Amino acid sequence: MIPRGVALALLTGLGMLASASGMAQTAAIPAPAVTEGKAKEAVPVDPKAAVEPAKEEEAKAEDKSGVTSLLSEEGLENFYSWIAGAGVFVDPKGVFSVTEGVLRISGEKLGYLATRKEHSDFRLVAEYKWGEGKFGDRSQKPRSSGLFIHGTGEDKEWMRGFESQIAEGRTGNVVIHGGARFTVGTNNHSRAWTEIGKPKQELENKLGEWNTLEIFGVGDKMRVLVNGKLSVEATSLLPNRGKILLQSNGAEIFFRKLDLYPLDKMPELPKESASVPAEQKTAAVQAVK
Repeated sequence: MIPRGVALALLTGLGMLASASGMAQTAAIPAPAVTEGKAKEAVPVDPKAAVEPAKEEEAKAEDKSGVTSLLSEEGLENFYSWIAGAGVFVDPKGVFSVTEGVLRISGEKLGYLATRKEHSDFRLVAEYKWGEGKFGDRSQKPRSSGLFIHGTGEDKEWMRGFESQIAEGRTGNVVIHGGARFTVGTNNHSRAWTEIGKPKQELENKLGEWNTLEIFGVGDKMRVLVNGKLSVEATSLLPNRGKILLQSNGAEIFFRKLDLYPLDKMPELPKESASVPAEQKTAAVQAVK
């Protein structure tokens, strides 16, 4: 039998050996490498990367100021077509086409492009110029087209709404279609084909030059300016919301801009429109110099 004191000494010695062995094993494990410098910062995530593909085109069309561009480089996704004798979504002759963001309406067939959505409370700025082509009975007549607002009802030759004339000698006049009505001054108008405006002088630029047509549709009010000059003001519009239409009517026409600016009230009439084409402003400045 091992005396108690000897046993305790043996146990203490074995414990020290085990401890020394453990320390040796721990020391054999390499320490983690020390890296110098700051911890890597998190890379911010671009919020646009999270936008669904279906919403990307909408994000492109609407900028930070809320302006919506109805025309795009890709084509006519904001519109559908209606052509007499063919109906909707059928354009066998390519009456409507877009090249590098510029819309061409050949005028070869009677019809229109209509926005897929209805719009209200806006300032619509369109920049257009005439082409050379003329067709049918329009061949021997002044060029004619139109930009409609508040179009409602079924798709047909003359949808209910208000047509701002784009027509040589009558650009800026407004025509009532299909039961629409408004008030100009103290006179109420509701008879179809009533035309208001008839400016005393031609408001368009020379053939082949770009023009700016502005149409305000705010609440039940309407205002039309051609190259910065007031043509028509009307109130008590009915309807006061609807589609925007671009007419094909026997004459070739091009649009390079169709922008919608949201408005919550009709602004004061400016002394000079800010949307007169840049080349006109440059020419005016040079003339002053």
